[in-house]
Amino acid sequence: LELVFLDRLKEIPPDSFAAFYLQTFGIPFYQPVAWVVTWGELYSAIGLLIGLTTRWAAGVSFFILLNIAIGGYYDASLIPFFILNIIFLSWPSGQWLGFDRMLARRYPASPLFR
Repeated sequence: LELVFLDRLKEIPPDSFAAFYLQTFGIPFYQPVAWVVTWGELYSAIGLLIGLTTRWAAGVSFFILLNIAIGGYYDASLIPFFILNIIFLSWPSGQWLGFDRMLARRYPASPLFR
């Protein structure tokens, strides 16, 4: 990941916010970033697929997507992913067919399954 960030740093304007972000956060902390992306995407994929903690999974996915965009990898292909994340965050999608429905009935006070 460090090599990917260093290559990207050469491609973007040096005075951009993306360059600042990569120099101060992405490159120095590339290992924790890699772990957060790996485990975060795995959690988001499973959560969104089976409807388990759907809004939390969408929030993690949105956070990762936002950091990818800030890091200089933004292009128009990310717009649908942002829209989908906002939809999952706004509507109780997991309540329709996912495990959130069953768990919300069992634990009505839990913010995880709303």
